[in-house]
Amino acid sequence: MNETAFNYNEAANTDDGSCIDYILGCMNETALNYDSAANTDDGSCIYIIEGCTDLTADNYDASANQNNGSCEYSGVPEDCPSLIFDAVNTGSNMTLFLVPSGASDLSVLGNGTIGVYYTDSNGHELCGGSAEFSGAQVQISAYANDATTSDKDGFFAGDDIIWKFQDNNGHQYNLSPNPQDVYITNGISFISAITYNSITCLTEEILGCVNPSSINYNSAANTDDGSCIDIIEGCVNETAFNYNEAANTDDDSCISWQEAYLNYTTFQDSGQFSQFDIDAAYQAGFHATDDGVGLDELDSQADLSYGYGYEDGYEEGLNSSSGSCEAIYIDLISGWNIIGYTLSFAQDITATLSSIVDNIKIMKNNDASVFWPEFGFNGIGDFIPGQGYQILMLNSLPEYTFPDVSGERIEMTPSVPDWVHDFPALIHPNETKTLVKVLNILGQEVNPINQFKGDILLNLYSDGSVQKYILE
Repeated sequence: MNETAFNYNEAANTDDGSCIDYILGCMNETALNYDSAANTDDGSCIYIIEGCTDLTADNYDASANQNNGSCEYSGVPEDCPSLIFDAVNTGSNMTLFLVPSGASDLSVLGNGTIGVYYTDSNGHELCGGSAEFSGAQVQISAYANDATTSDKDGFFAGDDIIWKFQDNNGHQYNLSPNPQDVYITNGISFISAITYNSITCLTEEILGCVNPSSINYNSAANTDDGSCIDIIEGCVNETAFNYNEAANTDDDSCISWQEAYLNYTTFQDSGQFSQFDIDAAYQAGFHATDDGVGLDELDSQADLSYGYGYEDGYEEGLNSSSGSCEAIYIDLISGWNIIGYTLSFAQDITATLSSIVDNIKIMKNNDASVFWPEFGFNGIGDFIPGQGYQILMLNSLPEYTFPDVSGERIEMTPSVPDWVHDFPALIHPNETKTLVKVLNILGQEVNPINQFKGDILLNLYSDGSVQKYILE
């Protein structure tokens, strides 16, 4: 009738003394911790997980609780000479008894032979006793020195006992028993626990990365020094549009700035790269406020990436004796182009481009000065040999070559485009100069509020004048 009892019977009205207390425990007979006395399962069952339980093994399995003999070691057994387990029975000994708890500690190494060693007068370790080990408790007789001989052939009282183990596959270990008693003739030591570490017998230790999947894998190394570096694939060309500073292995994904630019101007946002990508790369890399990169550095980058001849690099080639006088033809695509002036002498831009001026929206030089036919404005003046220019084409023009205009100059008269005259009169009732639009140096209309500090902008006014300034 005890309501707290395991076999409480709510229908009973007379206690017969049969109450049984709850005994919590694991009731699964296949579990490691099965409790035959338990009558209530408490969810504590631990099931057998086979694997390598040796901490020193290469394939140690932390989740395993029963060794299945699968342990693997990087030490090469044949590199170590076999341990010698032959001992001389001198008639006196000490009994070393490995009790079950100690045997359990050692059993993770598998079957083999335990040896105990003393040091002779020459400093050599000699076997003073041994025993076969198969996972159960075992006794080792350690023999004392024979005082009737001149050589040391056993342990002296007080000597340290050196413990070693060699498994049946030749792997060797230094053992540390607990307690670690010194030698006592006719004494007994009960070993209740034991730890171990591997013995590696390399003829020469070669440090390095031993992981074949690492970029710095060293096939000659036999001892890992923790230097392994994972392979990180990406573009490793610092001059490329998609350079990845974290990459250490090139995956042939590099794209030049020219390719990225042409991809955008040809396909706009349907291509692999958008204006956002180019602007982001510019802001992150070339235009970072703390990197000190200026216009000269950008022109040098153009030399490396485009090969179109900006500044000194091109001029040096132009002035060399290996130059050619043959006409150089270029394909101008609809949209933005980066070109180099290929003639060896300066000449007026207006006269030079007169034959294609109807195809040109705007052109700018290295100093951001502009040639703007729509406004009758030439802020650049002359084409300079070796200089690079950005030109925005209204239409494609294949195989264009710069003509020799024989010194001709054409003076442009500033004018106001027709679309300005179409504005309602209320925009400029007093005929005062009024801001019409704001463009960046690429000819794109922008809102100054959304631009970056330091950007070069162009104010177009209703009277046809243009103001270039740096946003502050």
